[in-house]
Amino acid sequence: MIIVFGSVSMDIFIETPSIPAPGETVYASSYEKVTGGKAANQALAAVRSGAQVSLVGKVGDDVFGTAIVNRLKREGISTAGIVKSERPTGSAIYLREGGHTRMILALSANDEISEEQVPAEALNEKSFLLLQTEIRAEENAAMLDKAKKAGATTIMNFSPSLDLSQKTLKNLDYLIVNQNEAQKIAKKLGLGADSVNLSKIAKALAQLGHLHCIITRDAQGCVGYTPEGTGWTVGALPLEGNGAIDLEGAEDAYCGTFAACLHNEASFSKALKRASVAAALTCTKPGAQNALPHLADIEEHLGKLPDAESL
Repeated sequence: MIIVFGSVSMDIFIETPSIPAPGETVYASSYEKVTGGKAANQALAAVRSGAQVSLVGKVGDDVFGTAIVNRLKREGISTAGIVKSERPTGSAIYLREGGHTRMILALSANDEISEEQVPAEALNEKSFLLLQTEIRAEENAAMLDKAKKAGATTIMNFSPSLDLSQKTLKNLDYLIVNQNEAQKIAKKLGLGADSVNLSKIAKALAQLGHLHCIITRDAQGCVGYTPEGTGWTVGALPLEGNGAIDLEGAEDAYCGTFAACLHNEASFSKALKRASVAAALTCTKPGAQNALPHLADIEEHLGKLPDAESL
């Protein structure tokens, strides 16, 4: 079982001809709301890749919360770990104007997520824990500590980037970070000139935390290192037709698919490749959750991307 611990929200997308000035009213050209949140997105990616998934989070006692839980249930995700809060369901408002996007994030119920929502008996040597950083850092730290003591495999998508503590590294088996966040972390850790070399950053983080470190590189694929210093690189899937039209859900697709591969006992190098394919396919459709590929989609395109190469 993969336990995904983190944020769920209702994402609201507003297309506008301009951003309103103070006191100004601007009419939107379109409006859409879709279920989201990094934890919910990654849980959905994992279950579509054939894993058993339980999502732990909080929603409000409102229509948004009900819609989110119902959507996740229909997709086959266990929602027993999602509890109701007196605060409203978290929401992200995206203002799209002239090809640029501005986001306003309201954590709301997500700010009340607690590691106490995961009973100790749910964690064991066969469990996988997948985390992100859209909730309070202290709850993630407590959750990691509990999971590590129980022998579970721990995976964190360090996005958005925060301070990466030694304790967090110690309790992680897999760290997944995008190239921009990786370079921020490298500078904080004082890697100096190597803070622009993604391969060296991944290797340094893997050795520092004695973990597997994966850095995603957008159109260049990804690079990953084992605790022993063995490195792998995977390119990006060539996209047909219009190519990448929306990058929004790519990172979540990568993380959820990668976790599912580990759950299904794939090797590290094969997991890197499958996750890369899933991330690329997500970019060919608008949005996040609606764009996440199913297992059959991923397998159909696996042959179009070369296997991981050792570094």
